Amino acid sequence: MQLIKYVNFFFILILASSQLTAQDSILLKNGDEITGSFEINYKNSGDELVSVDGSQVISAAEVDEFKKYGALVYTAQNISFYSASSNSESQKYALLELGLQGEVNLYFYEGENFSLVLERDGDFKALQELPTTFTSDNLQNYKINLLTTLSDCLEREKIFDAELSRSAIISYVNTFNLCMDSTYAPLITASKKTSYINFDFNIGINSSSLDMDITVLDNQGRDIGSVFADGAKSNAFYTGLTFSKNLFDTKNIYFISSIGVKSLDYTLKKTGTVNLRPKNLKVTEIDFNAGLNYRFFEANKFSFEMSSGVNVWFLGGQETIRNSIDSVLPSGTRKDYGFGFFVKPGFVMGLSEKSSLLFNVSYTAKLDDSVFTFNKDGFPGNTLNPSDTVSGNLAFLLGLRFDFDIEKFEN
Repeated sequence: MQLIKYVNFFFILILASSQLTAQDSILLKNGDEITGSFEINYKNSGDELVSVDGSQVISAAEVDEFKKYGALVYTAQNISFYSASSNSESQKYALLELGLQGEVNLYFYEGENFSLVLERDGDFKALQELPTTFTSDNLQNYKINLLTTLSDCLEREKIFDAELSRSAIISYVNTFNLCMDSTYAPLITASKKTSYINFDFNIGINSSSLDMDITVLDNQGRDIGSVFADGAKSNAFYTGLTFSKNLFDTKNIYFISSIGVKSLDYTLKKTGTVNLRPKNLKVTEIDFNAGLNYRFFEANKFSFEMSSGVNVWFLGGQETIRNSIDSVLPSGTRKDYGFGFFVKPGFVMGLSEKSSLLFNVSYTAKLDDSVFTFNKDGFPGNTLNPSDTVSGNLAFLLGLRFDFDIEKFEN
Protein backbone atom coordinates (compact mmCIF):
# COMPACT_ATOMS: atom_id res chain seq x y z
CA MET A 1 0.00 0.00 0.00
CA GLN A 2 2.82 2.37 0.89
CA LEU A 3 4.48 1.59 -2.47
CA ILE A 4 1.29 2.49 -4.34
CA LYS A 5 1.17 5.88 -2.59
CA TYR A 6 4.74 6.63 -3.63
CA VAL A 7 4.02 5.62 -7.21
CA ASN A 8 0.92 7.84 -7.36
CA PHE A 9 2.84 10.75 -5.86
CA PHE A 10 5.61 10.22 -8.45
CA PHE A 11 3.14 10.38 -11.35
CA ILE A 12 1.51 13.49 -9.90
CA LEU A 13 4.91 15.19 -9.79
CA ILE A 14 5.56 14.25 -13.43
CA LEU A 15 2.16 15.58 -14.49
CA ALA A 16 2.64 18.80 -12.58
CA SER A 17 6.12 19.37 -14.02
CA SER A 18 4.88 18.72 -17.54
CA GLN A 19 2.12 21.28 -17.05
CA LEU A 20 4.65 23.84 -15.88
CA THR A 21 7.12 23.20 -18.71
CA ALA A 22 4.34 23.16 -21.31
CA GLN A 23 3.32 26.73 -20.53
CA ASP A 24 3.39 29.31 -23.31
CA SER A 25 5.30 32.55 -22.93
CA ILE A 26 4.57 35.95 -24.45
CA LEU A 27 7.19 38.68 -24.61
CA LEU A 28 5.49 42.04 -25.05
CA LYS A 29 7.04 45.02 -26.78
CA ASN A 30 7.15 46.93 -23.50
CA GLY A 31 9.40 44.22 -22.02
CA ASP A 32 6.78 42.43 -19.91
CA GLU A 33 6.48 38.65 -20.07
CA ILE A 34 3.25 36.69 -19.67
CA THR A 35 3.00 32.92 -19.19
CA GLY A 36 0.05 30.59 -19.43
CA SER A 37 -1.84 28.66 -22.09
CA PHE A 38 -2.79 30.68 -25.15
CA GLU A 39 -4.27 30.04 -28.57
CA ILE A 40 -3.87 32.19 -31.69
CA ASN A 41 -7.01 33.81 -33.06
CA TYR A 42 -6.33 34.67 -36.72
CA LYS A 43 -8.37 37.72 -37.73
CA ASN A 44 -8.46 39.91 -40.84
CA SER A 45 -8.19 43.00 -38.68
CA GLY A 46 -5.18 41.68 -36.77
CA ASP A 47 -4.28 38.48 -34.92
CA GLU A 48 -4.80 37.97 -31.19
CA LEU A 49 -3.54 35.71 -28.43
CA VAL A 50 -6.40 34.45 -26.30
CA SER A 51 -5.92 32.57 -23.01
CA VAL A 52 -7.53 29.16 -22.82
CA ASP A 53 -9.97 30.34 -20.13
CA GLY A 54 -10.78 33.44 -22.20
CA SER A 55 -9.74 35.86 -19.48
CA GLN A 56 -6.93 37.46 -21.49
CA VAL A 57 -6.91 38.81 -25.03
CA ILE A 58 -3.65 40.28 -26.28
CA SER A 59 -3.39 42.01 -29.63
CA ALA A 60 -0.56 40.95 -31.93
CA ALA A 61 0.37 44.63 -32.18
CA GLU A 62 1.52 44.42 -28.53
CA VAL A 63 3.55 41.22 -28.98
CA ASP A 64 7.24 40.97 -29.73
CA GLU A 65 7.59 37.17 -29.52
CA PHE A 66 5.33 34.23 -28.66
CA LYS A 67 6.64 30.76 -27.76
CA LYS A 68 4.16 27.90 -27.93
CA TYR A 69 5.01 24.94 -25.66
CA GLY A 70 8.47 26.44 -25.35
CA ALA A 71 9.29 25.20 -28.89
CA LEU A 72 7.34 26.92 -31.67
CA VAL A 73 8.48 30.51 -32.04
CA TYR A 74 6.20 33.22 -33.42
CA THR A 75 6.99 36.83 -34.16
CA ALA A 76 4.42 39.59 -34.60
CA GLN A 77 4.90 41.75 -37.68
CA ASN A 78 2.90 44.37 -39.50
CA ILE A 79 2.32 42.73 -42.91
CA SER A 80 0.97 44.26 -46.10
CA PHE A 81 -0.95 41.76 -48.25
CA TYR A 82 -3.58 41.34 -50.92
CA SER A 83 -7.06 40.62 -49.56
CA ALA A 84 -9.01 38.38 -51.92
CA SER A 85 -12.32 39.16 -50.25
CA SER A 86 -12.03 42.91 -50.82
CA ASN A 87 -9.75 42.75 -53.89
CA SER A 88 -7.53 45.38 -52.34
CA GLU A 89 -4.32 45.93 -50.42
CA SER A 90 -4.62 45.38 -46.65
CA GLN A 91 -2.38 45.54 -43.65
CA LYS A 92 -2.43 43.88 -40.24
CA TYR A 93 -0.30 42.57 -37.38
CA ALA A 94 0.17 38.86 -37.97
CA LEU A 95 1.70 36.16 -35.77
CA LEU A 96 4.26 34.36 -37.95
CA GLU A 97 5.88 31.02 -37.11
CA LEU A 98 9.64 30.91 -37.73
CA GLY A 99 10.43 28.14 -40.21
CA LEU A 100 13.95 28.85 -41.50
CA GLN A 101 16.60 31.14 -40.05
CA GLY A 102 19.61 32.38 -41.99
CA GLU A 103 20.58 35.21 -44.33
CA VAL A 104 16.93 34.99 -45.37
CA ASN A 105 14.29 33.94 -42.86
CA LEU A 106 11.13 32.11 -43.84
CA TYR A 107 7.93 32.33 -41.80
CA PHE A 108 4.76 30.24 -41.98
CA TYR A 109 1.31 31.70 -41.47
CA GLU A 110 -1.94 29.83 -40.74
CA GLY A 111 -4.38 32.66 -41.35
CA GLU A 112 -6.16 33.67 -44.55
CA ASN A 113 -4.83 35.27 -47.77
CA PHE A 114 -1.17 34.19 -47.46
CA SER A 115 0.80 31.33 -45.91
CA LEU A 116 4.48 32.21 -46.44
CA VAL A 117 6.50 35.31 -45.57
CA LEU A 118 10.12 36.06 -46.57
CA GLU A 119 12.31 38.34 -44.50
CA ARG A 120 15.73 39.76 -45.30
CA ASP A 121 17.31 42.66 -43.48
CA GLY A 122 14.07 43.38 -41.64
CA ASP A 123 11.97 43.58 -44.82
CA PHE A 124 8.97 41.22 -44.55
CA LYS A 125 7.19 40.18 -47.77
CA ALA A 126 4.06 38.06 -47.97
CA LEU A 127 4.29 35.61 -50.88
CA GLN A 128 1.09 35.65 -52.93
CA GLU A 129 -0.11 34.91 -56.45
CA LEU A 130 -1.66 38.26 -57.34
CA PRO A 131 -4.44 38.66 -59.93
CA THR A 132 -3.17 40.05 -63.22
CA THR A 133 -5.71 42.88 -62.98
CA PHE A 134 -4.51 43.96 -59.53
CA THR A 135 -1.97 46.79 -59.26
CA SER A 136 -0.22 48.16 -56.20
CA ASP A 137 2.83 50.28 -55.41
CA ASN A 138 3.67 48.14 -52.35
CA LEU A 139 2.75 44.58 -53.33
CA GLN A 140 4.41 42.32 -55.90
CA ASN A 141 3.70 38.83 -57.22
CA TYR A 142 5.55 36.15 -55.25
CA LYS A 143 7.98 35.48 -58.12
CA ILE A 144 9.10 39.13 -58.10
CA ASN A 145 9.59 38.97 -54.33
CA LEU A 146 11.65 35.79 -54.72
CA LEU A 147 13.70 37.41 -57.47
CA THR A 148 14.54 40.54 -55.47
CA THR A 149 15.36 38.49 -52.37
CA LEU A 150 17.12 35.36 -53.69
CA SER A 151 18.63 36.34 -57.06
CA ASP A 152 22.15 36.60 -55.60
CA CYS A 153 22.38 32.80 -55.62
CA LEU A 154 19.46 31.40 -57.63
CA GLU A 155 19.07 31.50 -61.40
CA ARG A 156 16.36 33.78 -62.72
CA GLU A 157 14.86 30.97 -64.82
CA LYS A 158 14.53 28.75 -61.76
CA ILE A 159 12.86 31.52 -59.78
CA PHE A 160 10.36 32.26 -62.54
CA ASP A 161 9.51 28.54 -62.65
CA ALA A 162 8.99 28.44 -58.87
CA GLU A 163 5.83 26.97 -57.38
CA LEU A 164 4.05 28.76 -54.56
CA SER A 165 4.18 25.81 -52.16
CA ARG A 166 5.78 25.37 -48.76
CA SER A 167 8.22 22.68 -49.91
CA ALA A 168 9.28 24.65 -52.98
CA ILE A 169 9.97 27.85 -51.07
CA ILE A 170 11.79 25.91 -48.32
CA SER A 171 14.06 24.42 -50.97
CA TYR A 172 14.82 27.81 -52.55
CA VAL A 173 15.52 29.52 -49.22
CA ASN A 174 17.75 26.65 -48.04
CA THR A 175 19.69 26.79 -51.32
CA PHE A 176 20.14 30.55 -50.98
CA ASN A 177 21.20 30.45 -47.31
CA LEU A 178 23.70 27.65 -47.95
CA CYS A 179 25.10 29.63 -50.88
CA MET A 180 25.58 32.67 -48.65
CA ASP A 181 26.93 30.69 -45.67
CA SER A 182 28.54 27.25 -46.07
CA THR A 183 27.95 26.52 -42.35
CA TYR A 184 24.18 27.07 -42.67
CA ALA A 185 22.17 24.22 -41.14
CA PRO A 186 18.48 24.25 -42.17
CA LEU A 187 15.87 23.77 -39.48
CA ILE A 188 13.71 21.88 -41.98
CA THR A 189 14.23 20.56 -45.50
CA ALA A 190 11.93 20.33 -48.49
CA SER A 191 10.42 17.14 -49.81
CA LYS A 192 10.57 17.01 -53.58
CA LYS A 193 10.30 14.49 -56.38
CA THR A 194 12.21 14.80 -59.63
CA SER A 195 10.90 13.33 -62.87
CA TYR A 196 13.48 12.62 -65.55
CA ILE A 197 11.98 12.84 -69.03
CA ASN A 198 13.74 12.11 -72.34
CA PHE A 199 12.82 12.62 -75.98
CA ASP A 200 14.83 10.62 -78.53
CA PHE A 201 14.93 11.29 -82.27
CA ASN A 202 16.24 8.29 -84.23
CA ILE A 203 17.14 7.64 -87.83
CA GLY A 204 18.68 4.54 -89.34
CA ILE A 205 18.36 1.49 -91.56
CA ASN A 206 15.92 -1.34 -90.87
CA SER A 207 16.94 -4.68 -92.39
CA SER A 208 14.40 -7.49 -92.76
CA SER A 209 13.88 -10.61 -94.87
CA LEU A 210 10.86 -12.04 -96.69
CA ASP A 211 10.23 -15.64 -97.63
CA MET A 212 7.19 -16.12 -99.87
CA ASP A 213 5.78 -18.74 -102.21
CA ILE A 214 2.63 -18.45 -104.36
CA THR A 215 1.81 -20.97 -107.11
CA VAL A 216 0.23 -19.32 -110.15
CA LEU A 217 -2.35 -21.11 -112.38
CA ASP A 218 -3.67 -20.28 -115.81
CA ASN A 219 -7.34 -20.09 -116.78
CA GLN A 220 -7.49 -23.88 -117.15
CA GLY A 221 -6.02 -24.39 -113.67
CA ARG A 222 -2.62 -25.48 -114.90
CA ASP A 223 0.55 -24.63 -113.00
CA ILE A 224 2.42 -22.01 -115.03
CA GLY A 225 5.02 -21.04 -112.39
CA SER A 226 5.27 -19.21 -109.11
CA VAL A 227 5.92 -15.91 -107.40
CA PHE A 228 8.44 -16.29 -104.62
CA ALA A 229 10.93 -14.58 -102.35
CA ASP A 230 13.81 -16.56 -100.91
CA GLY A 231 15.18 -14.41 -98.10
CA ALA A 232 14.56 -11.21 -100.07
CA LYS A 233 16.21 -8.33 -98.24
CA SER A 234 14.70 -4.93 -97.51
CA ASN A 235 17.07 -2.28 -96.21
CA ALA A 236 14.58 0.44 -95.42
CA PHE A 237 15.07 3.93 -94.07
CA TYR A 238 13.72 4.22 -90.52
CA THR A 239 12.78 7.29 -88.50
CA GLY A 240 11.32 7.34 -85.01
CA LEU A 241 10.53 9.29 -81.86
CA THR A 242 10.78 7.88 -78.32
CA PHE A 243 9.44 9.25 -75.04
CA SER A 244 10.77 7.96 -71.72
CA LYS A 245 10.09 8.77 -68.06
CA ASN A 246 11.82 7.42 -64.98
CA LEU A 247 10.05 5.06 -62.58
CA PHE A 248 10.36 4.45 -58.81
CA ASP A 249 12.25 7.72 -58.18
CA THR A 250 15.40 6.33 -59.84
CA LYS A 251 17.47 7.36 -62.85
CA ASN A 252 18.02 3.77 -64.01
CA ILE A 253 14.55 2.39 -64.84
CA TYR A 254 12.28 4.16 -67.35
CA PHE A 255 8.94 3.61 -69.00
CA ILE A 256 9.29 4.13 -72.74
CA SER A 257 6.89 4.54 -75.64
CA SER A 258 7.84 5.14 -79.24
CA ILE A 259 6.58 5.48 -82.78
CA GLY A 260 8.59 4.59 -85.86
CA VAL A 261 8.03 4.58 -89.61
CA LYS A 262 9.83 2.48 -92.21
CA SER A 263 9.31 1.77 -95.91
CA LEU A 264 9.77 -1.90 -96.77
CA ASP A 265 10.81 -2.93 -100.28
CA TYR A 266 11.19 -6.61 -101.15
CA THR A 267 12.24 -7.78 -104.64
CA LEU A 268 10.08 -10.70 -105.77
CA LYS A 269 11.12 -13.44 -108.20
CA LYS A 270 9.17 -15.64 -110.60
CA THR A 271 9.37 -18.96 -112.34
CA GLY A 272 7.76 -20.36 -115.49
CA THR A 273 5.75 -18.08 -117.74
CA VAL A 274 4.57 -15.76 -114.99
CA ASN A 275 4.72 -12.11 -116.11
CA LEU A 276 5.28 -10.33 -112.80
CA ARG A 277 4.47 -6.65 -112.31
CA PRO A 278 5.43 -4.77 -110.36
CA LYS A 279 8.44 -6.83 -109.36
CA ASN A 280 8.82 -5.21 -105.95
CA LEU A 281 6.54 -5.58 -102.95
CA LYS A 282 6.53 -2.15 -101.32
CA VAL A 283 4.69 -1.32 -98.10
CA THR A 284 4.89 1.26 -95.31
CA GLU A 285 5.05 -0.01 -91.72
CA ILE A 286 4.25 2.06 -88.63
CA ASP A 287 5.40 0.65 -85.28
CA PHE A 288 4.23 1.56 -81.78
CA ASN A 289 6.36 0.25 -78.92
CA ALA A 290 5.86 0.36 -75.15
CA GLY A 291 8.06 -1.16 -72.49
CA LEU A 292 10.85 -0.65 -69.99
CA ASN A 293 14.32 0.81 -70.37
CA TYR A 294 17.19 0.02 -68.00
CA ARG A 295 20.36 2.16 -67.92
CA PHE A 296 23.58 0.83 -66.43
CA PHE A 297 27.39 1.02 -66.38
CA GLU A 298 27.40 4.81 -66.28
CA ALA A 299 30.92 6.23 -66.39
CA ASN A 300 31.74 9.85 -67.12
CA LYS A 301 29.65 10.70 -70.19
CA PHE A 302 29.10 7.09 -71.30
CA SER A 303 26.46 4.53 -70.40
CA PHE A 304 24.68 1.47 -71.73
CA GLU A 305 20.98 0.72 -71.85
CA MET A 306 18.57 -2.10 -72.64
CA SER A 307 14.94 -1.70 -73.69
CA SER A 308 12.28 -4.33 -74.20
CA GLY A 309 8.52 -4.50 -74.50
CA VAL A 310 5.51 -5.02 -76.75
CA ASN A 311 5.14 -3.94 -80.34
CA VAL A 312 2.02 -3.05 -82.34
CA TRP A 313 2.50 -2.70 -86.11
CA PHE A 314 0.37 -1.38 -88.96
CA LEU A 315 0.90 -1.88 -92.70
CA GLY A 316 -0.33 0.29 -95.57
CA GLY A 317 0.40 1.59 -99.06
CA GLN A 318 0.86 -1.81 -100.72
CA GLU A 319 0.37 -2.22 -104.47
CA THR A 320 -1.35 -5.29 -105.91
CA ILE A 321 1.11 -7.72 -107.55
CA ARG A 322 -0.16 -9.06 -110.90
CA ASN A 323 0.58 -11.67 -113.55
CA SER A 324 -0.06 -9.56 -116.64
CA ILE A 325 -3.55 -8.34 -115.82
CA ASP A 326 -4.53 -11.05 -113.32
CA SER A 327 -4.07 -10.39 -109.63
CA VAL A 328 -1.54 -12.67 -107.90
CA LEU A 329 -0.98 -10.93 -104.56
CA PRO A 330 -3.84 -8.51 -103.78
CA SER A 331 -3.29 -5.94 -101.04
CA GLY A 332 -6.46 -7.28 -99.39
CA THR A 333 -4.72 -10.51 -98.45
CA ARG A 334 -2.33 -8.63 -96.19
CA LYS A 335 -2.82 -8.45 -92.43
CA ASP A 336 -3.22 -4.75 -91.70
CA TYR A 337 -2.01 -4.84 -88.09
CA GLY A 338 -0.57 -7.22 -85.55
CA PHE A 339 1.50 -7.64 -82.42
CA GLY A 340 5.04 -8.56 -81.53
CA PHE A 341 7.85 -7.73 -79.16
CA PHE A 342 11.07 -5.74 -79.37
CA VAL A 343 14.52 -5.78 -77.79
CA LYS A 344 16.76 -2.73 -78.11
CA PRO A 345 20.26 -2.51 -76.59
CA GLY A 346 22.09 0.76 -76.90
CA PHE A 347 25.10 2.91 -76.12
CA VAL A 348 24.78 6.51 -74.92
CA MET A 349 27.40 9.24 -75.13
CA GLY A 350 26.74 12.54 -73.41
CA LEU A 351 27.16 15.66 -75.52
CA SER A 352 26.10 18.22 -72.91
CA GLU A 353 24.23 18.35 -69.63
CA LYS A 354 20.90 17.96 -71.41
CA SER A 355 21.69 16.10 -74.64
CA SER A 356 23.25 12.79 -75.68
CA LEU A 357 24.19 10.85 -78.79
CA LEU A 358 22.58 7.40 -79.14
CA PHE A 359 23.65 4.21 -80.91
CA ASN A 360 20.94 1.53 -80.83
CA VAL A 361 20.25 -1.83 -82.41
CA SER A 362 16.54 -2.69 -82.35
CA TYR A 363 15.19 -6.16 -83.05
CA THR A 364 11.42 -6.56 -83.61
CA ALA A 365 9.67 -9.90 -84.01
CA LYS A 366 6.13 -10.30 -85.31
CA LEU A 367 3.94 -12.94 -83.68
CA ASP A 368 2.24 -13.76 -87.01
CA ASP A 369 3.65 -16.41 -89.38
CA SER A 370 1.89 -14.93 -92.41
CA VAL A 371 1.69 -11.20 -93.00
CA PHE A 372 1.18 -10.64 -96.74
CA THR A 373 -0.74 -13.91 -97.33
CA PHE A 374 -2.75 -13.82 -94.10
CA ASN A 375 -6.23 -13.71 -95.70
CA LYS A 376 -6.30 -16.87 -97.78
CA ASP A 377 -9.91 -16.22 -98.88
CA GLY A 378 -8.80 -12.96 -100.53
CA PHE A 379 -6.69 -14.70 -103.15
CA PRO A 380 -8.12 -15.19 -106.66
CA GLY A 381 -8.70 -18.63 -108.12
CA ASN A 382 -5.53 -18.48 -110.20
CA THR A 383 -3.28 -18.94 -107.14
CA LEU A 384 -2.47 -21.93 -104.97
CA ASN A 385 -0.94 -22.45 -101.49
CA PRO A 386 0.13 -18.84 -100.73
CA SER A 387 2.48 -18.45 -97.74
CA ASP A 388 5.03 -15.99 -96.41
CA THR A 389 7.28 -15.27 -93.45
CA VAL A 390 8.85 -11.95 -92.48
CA SER A 391 11.99 -12.25 -90.36
CA GLY A 392 14.93 -10.17 -89.29
CA ASN A 393 13.54 -6.68 -88.62
CA LEU A 394 16.86 -5.49 -87.29
CA ALA A 395 17.30 -1.70 -87.16
CA PHE A 396 20.63 0.08 -86.77
CA LEU A 397 19.86 3.51 -85.35
CA LEU A 398 21.64 6.77 -84.67
CA GLY A 399 19.84 9.34 -82.54
CA LEU A 400 19.81 12.37 -80.30
CA ARG A 401 18.38 12.40 -76.76
CA PHE A 402 17.19 15.52 -75.00
CA ASP A 403 16.75 15.52 -71.22
CA PHE A 404 14.16 17.43 -69.21
CA ASP A 405 14.21 17.34 -65.39
CA ILE A 406 10.95 18.35 -63.72
CA GLU A 407 10.99 18.99 -59.97
CA LYS A 408 7.72 18.53 -58.14
CA PHE A 409 7.66 19.69 -54.55
CA GLU A 410 5.43 17.83 -52.14
CA ASN A 411 3.48 20.07 -49.82
